[in-house]
Amino acid sequence: MQQLSQLWISMQDRCNSLLAGERDSEVGLQNLIEKKEGIFRMNMMGKRVNYAARSVISPDPYISLGEIGIPPYFAERLSFPEHVNAHNAASLATRVKNGGMRYPGALMIEDEKSGTKVHLTQGSESRREKLSQLIGVGEGKIVHRHAQTGDVVLVNRQPTLHKPSILAHNCRVLKGERTIRLHYANCSGYNADFDGDEINIHLPQDQMSRAEAYTIMHSSENFNVPTDGKPIKGLIQDHVISSVYLTMQDTFLDRKHYELLVYEACCILKRKRVLLLPPAMIKPCVRWTGKQVISSVLANVLGDAKFSFTGHYKTKVAKNYFCKGSLESQVYVRNGELIHGVVDKAQYGKYGLVHSVQELYGADTMAHLMSCFSRLYTKFLQLRGFTCSIDDLSLDDKSERSRKEALLQQTNDVSAATEDLLGMEDSARGRGSEASSSERYQALEKNLRQELLGYNKETFGAKFDSVCTGALNSISSIAVNSCLPAGSTKQFPKNNFNMMTCSGAKGSMVNHSQISVLLGQQTLEGRRVPRMESGKTLPCFLPYTIEPRSCGFIADRFLTGLQPQEYYFHCMAGREGLVDTTVKTARSGYLQRCLVKSLESLAVKYDGTVRDCRGDFKPKKSAGGGGGGAGIKHQHGSIVQFRYGEDGVDPTKESYLYKFDFLVQNCMPLAQKLKQTLDFGAPGVRRGEEECSLQRFAQAWDAYAEDGKEASGDRKAKKRKGKGAEEDGSANERTLRGLMNAKLESSLSCAGDAVGVIAAQSIGEPSTQMTLNTFHHAGRGEANVTLGIPRLRELLMTATKEIRTPYIKVPFAKGVSQSMTQVLASKLRKISLLEILKGVSVSEKPLVWDTGRKLVVQTFRLKLSFHSLRAYKGQGGLVLTKKMIYNCIVSEFCSKMKKKLKSFSRKGAEVDPDAEIFHYLKEGGSKGDKEKPFEACVNIKHESLKKIPMLELCEQVAISCFVNETPGVESADKTPMEDGGEGLLVQGRSGNLLDVLQRSCHLVDLTRLESNNIHMMQENFGIEAARRVLENEVIKVFGAYGIQVDPRHLSLVSDFMTHTGQFTGCSRTGTFPKFGSPLLQMSFETATQFLRKTVLFSTQD
Repeated sequence: MQQLSQLWISMQDRCNSLLAGERDSEVGLQNLIEKKEGIFRMNMMGKRVNYAARSVISPDPYISLGEIGIPPYFAERLSFPEHVNAHNAASLATRVKNGGMRYPGALMIEDEKSGTKVHLTQGSESRREKLSQLIGVGEGKIVHRHAQTGDVVLVNRQPTLHKPSILAHNCRVLKGERTIRLHYANCSGYNADFDGDEINIHLPQDQMSRAEAYTIMHSSENFNVPTDGKPIKGLIQDHVISSVYLTMQDTFLDRKHYELLVYEACCILKRKRVLLLPPAMIKPCVRWTGKQVISSVLANVLGDAKFSFTGHYKTKVAKNYFCKGSLESQVYVRNGELIHGVVDKAQYGKYGLVHSVQELYGADTMAHLMSCFSRLYTKFLQLRGFTCSIDDLSLDDKSERSRKEALLQQTNDVSAATEDLLGMEDSARGRGSEASSSERYQALEKNLRQELLGYNKETFGAKFDSVCTGALNSISSIAVNSCLPAGSTKQFPKNNFNMMTCSGAKGSMVNHSQISVLLGQQTLEGRRVPRMESGKTLPCFLPYTIEPRSCGFIADRFLTGLQPQEYYFHCMAGREGLVDTTVKTARSGYLQRCLVKSLESLAVKYDGTVRDCRGDFKPKKSAGGGGGGAGIKHQHGSIVQFRYGEDGVDPTKESYLYKFDFLVQNCMPLAQKLKQTLDFGAPGVRRGEEECSLQRFAQAWDAYAEDGKEASGDRKAKKRKGKGAEEDGSANERTLRGLMNAKLESSLSCAGDAVGVIAAQSIGEPSTQMTLNTFHHAGRGEANVTLGIPRLRELLMTATKEIRTPYIKVPFAKGVSQSMTQVLASKLRKISLLEILKGVSVSEKPLVWDTGRKLVVQTFRLKLSFHSLRAYKGQGGLVLTKKMIYNCIVSEFCSKMKKKLKSFSRKGAEVDPDAEIFHYLKEGGSKGDKEKPFEACVNIKHESLKKIPMLELCEQVAISCFVNETPGVESADKTPMEDGGEGLLVQGRSGNLLDVLQRSCHLVDLTRLESNNIHMMQENFGIEAARRVLENEVIKVFGAYGIQVDPRHLSLVSDFMTHTGQFTGCSRTGTFPKFGSPLLQMSFETATQFLRKTVLFSTQD
């Protein structure tokens, strides 16, 4: 029987190991399908590919924007299976003859019918010669030729965070190279630099893949990034410097250099003849301007287009860098010719010169223009040269004096700000002689030491850092503004460092100021450098000094060097950023994976809706009741949005949609580009006789037309020409309306667009730029809210009910007085005993020998000092009574002190509070008791000889005792509202904040309530309110870091997370159990659990 039992257990273990292998040598079903190495993620969702290469990248400004340079080593090992036909037989025969070891050659010949393969890497030359002669004989032969210039390859750099991280390029085989060569303009999409980064390439193996790569995935077709619709490709650094110098007013070129530059730029264009412009100057010598070189390039790139374009653009270089009345800060292009303005970084960004060309002439023309500009600027910089020296960084004598005068004020300004914070009277400040100034400084440091060692040191320390940082920032601003840019030894444009920062080539004014003026205040987690227990920030500084230098204010600059202390502080601030980057990478990566897997089934359908994959196919029952599958009932998924992004517009095509001035000005090239849409669109909308379906767009165009900016001519001319002209004008307006409707139609998202994945990538990719910390606003009526990755995880992934920092912001009702609002805020606030204490003194009586119990008894007397009740109301808005303070001391303070003292002796302590506490508080019962400070005393007897740190214990206990407390509420403060009125900001820990406010609903307007707790908004105001709050909260998180995300993506994510009627997160326990696709569930996490559930309920996919 025992043997049977053991066999039974052994058999059960073997059965269990089939599901999950318990030993390392065993491989169960769970090991096969789960995690990153499982069959779903390793073999089905994606797989390792052949015909791939990986190497270090190097820059190459001479290849085209849509090209990538590959070394011959890769070209000889990557092959493409090309079918033999009459057009390529001779070429492929030559390649077969060369074999696999000579480029260009072929690796293999394959017979499509029989499947036989003949390898060409081995064997004699005569054998290859015979095989090459048989290439054109018969049908069905495939030659695996070497990769050649012009082949399309997929290029990817990891991490692949968004769509532009994997694009298609035409390869160019570069002899003698050992690395992959990439154009500078493509770096931004791949987030690549040239400090050792590696990149992957893959050669597609069939014509369908090549067609998709050439038309959809090609680099030039992905000029705008889906995240916010801005251009992601543009010239950088040296090219920007060169373009500014070339287009300055004083740049003149002789015939030799003009023709050299134009030829160098346009030699890659397939033109028989390069177009040149006549010279701008004939006497005293023939000269062309630098702007004419740009105009010549534009003329050659747009030479095949029927119509040129016109545009006005802003520059990155500010207006004050040019002389008064100069037009160089405004770029004006008329009929394809650059009239005035310098071409800087702004012309390669949103609404810039290159963006206009892409909008009007298409991606290929834009790529040609950018490639020509790249070659032009490289050549011009080689001719002109560019360097940076100490002269570019130094300041003149007047600016040096201004800098020193500004920095001398740092201690005085910080002292004044500290005195205001401490509430020191003007008479006590002693702003008289040097002796009184010294006394004032000593008194200030003494008061500061008391506060920083006091019971409310955390709150005071945050306020102290805030006011000092504000004072020092104003000093830094004054110093920088008085020195830069006017105070430099060399002025723009001769100052090369200034040229880099103001043109957008590299760096900013912050970098220039740190080198030439000062580094400024260093911050660690939003605070100044913290103090040690000794009161020092570093051992070399005095304790509790108010000197700005001791707390991280660096008045030195890189030009003249930093002292060791300042260098150490600057390294501390730099290290914080590095640590934060390493920590957030994993968190943001998993957040993006959760979003992508949750949203990957969302796509635009042919009716314009966005639906998920919850469709199924069921046999339709016949009339007789049989099952027979007479028909199929289609359910095309659950609708998430009735129209993608509320308007159906693709974010990458939206940039110029509402720029009616530009579109009307360039209506002819736009009509040429939209010819197909105009020819085949809806007739009424196309002719402008009907309004388009998007109401917002129609209203915007009507408002523009009413303002009189339409291209039908000015109103005075209409009056002179009479009625016939008005008819022509209305016809012209209808034509323009039809053109705008066609523009809208071409900007809509196409059916089949995977908008869910794009939305997930557009949120996940910018999240890597955000930090992890919470923003704290010390001493201000603003919410301490969680931001960055933790807040995004709360909102999008976990969708937790108990968020870290919930708050409610609600305006006061009309007619409520200031006193009532102050009373309400004070009643709701959480007020600790430590917060209202003015001071604590401890006196100790001599030791007493208790002969009865044979013990030594210590007796302590704690005197708790408080301000007057009116002072609390005036300074902090606290409405308190002595009874509240008495109840707090009796009920909480004494009992908690007793528990604290238990750790110092086994038997504990005796606390006798009643008699003296009540006596001292009773003394203030006269008529003016609110004006007088008061005290309370506590006698403590402790049976121990141990030394007790009574002041520290008192502080620890007082911070946990609350004079006033509303359950769940941490703070309540008055705060300004967006409409200019006042409101109440309530912060807490739980979700019952609304219940607290409902008791005072006659004082606040709950209909205009704002909150960051989405579950609370859903329970009280419905799912649509929760959806709107979710969208706004994500916008706030990105807005705090200056990151822009297209609202269509946020709208789609919000709709998806709430479209079931409940707010659910994008996680394994949130949205995934609601999916209709078991395979989609299993490809995310816990595949075995989803598989078991699928088998149990016979779920279909």
